[in-house]
Amino acid sequence: MQSDAIEIEAGVANFDRFGEFNAIYTLAGGDPTKFDAVFNLSYSEAFTTLARKAEEARFQKRLNRIINRNT
Repeated sequence: MQSDAIEIEAGVANFDRFGEFNAIYTLAGGDPTKFDAVFNLSYSEAFTTLARKAEEARFQKRLNRIINRNT
């Protein structure tokens, strides 16, 4: 997902140092006790899930901008 100016200013690039761990962390819902389950996912399951989560985040950001614009 591409970062916007506000995310860049807030330091989103600081997460880059974690590399692929970011994907593992996201798929496990931030719960380290679920990391093993993430490793058992197929690549298709993992990447489709990540793609859906990214699209959901983009949608939520757009929705919030529309709501804020209309209030």
